Amino acid sequence: MERILVPTTGAGYSRFGAGVAVAIAKGCGATITALNISAPPAENELLRRPNQFLRTGRALLGGIVTLGEREGVRVMSKAFVGPAKESVILRQATLGRHKAFEALYYEAI
Repeated sequence: MERILVPTTGAGYSRFGAGVAVAIAKGCGATITALNISAPPAENELLRRPNQFLRTGRALLGGIVTLGEREGVRVMSKAFVGPAKESVILRQATLGRHKAFEALYYEAI
């Protein structure tokens, strides 16, 4: 296993999933790609203040990067803003040639 994709929402289960992914990566020498997709509240807000939405995602990802550094695991982070979360996750899994996918990503409807 070379790469693990970890989509995260910042919720408790996502942080737990990130910890599991770091442990797996440490055990097999894999790299993690931590991914956050923030949904904009409205299209016009995204056009006016796109960095505001990215800032939150980057802050969440920073915690995973720090955890990886502490455990000696390389973590790359990617933050996106957009409504199609599942499409972005699948695209990143394909483009990054990830061999594993942390399946603790969940969003309450």
